Amino acid sequence: MTLFKDLKRQLRDLQNPQTLHDLHNIAGHATHELVLEGFRFERDPYGVPWQPTRRRNPILQDTFTLRNGIAWRADSRGVTVQTSGRANAYAAYHQRGTRKMPRRKFVPDSGELPLAYEQRLRNDFGEYLRQRFG
Repeated sequence: MTLFKDLKRQLRDLQNPQTLHDLHNIAGHATHELVLEGFRFERDPYGVPWQPTRRRNPILQDTFTLRNGIAWRADSRGVTVQTSGRANAYAAYHQRGTRKMPRRKFVPDSGELPLAYEQRLRNDFGEYLRQRFG
């Protein structure tokens, strides 16, 4: 009977707003790190390298405005990753591309979690849940 009570308590704790907030914070932090990793290795969230530029500068990193403009926010309802500040002015052009500028996606598509993101979140969530519930 104790096992059932423990399981019932753990399931109830998973619905606790603080637990959800913690998990969403973990997701936001991990996603932010993975997006920055994409800039470092000049590839999209799915591992596809960005098309080179005509200049030899690091891609999308002339001023670091876009990279530094990646922000995230979490609460008990979810997590949001977005661009902020001056990066908003041109982030969509790089994310989607234009007729004259190739697409250089830096955040995952909505609803499509890349494998690297899925693996990282699974590991980070697992670690949190082991610490929280034993």
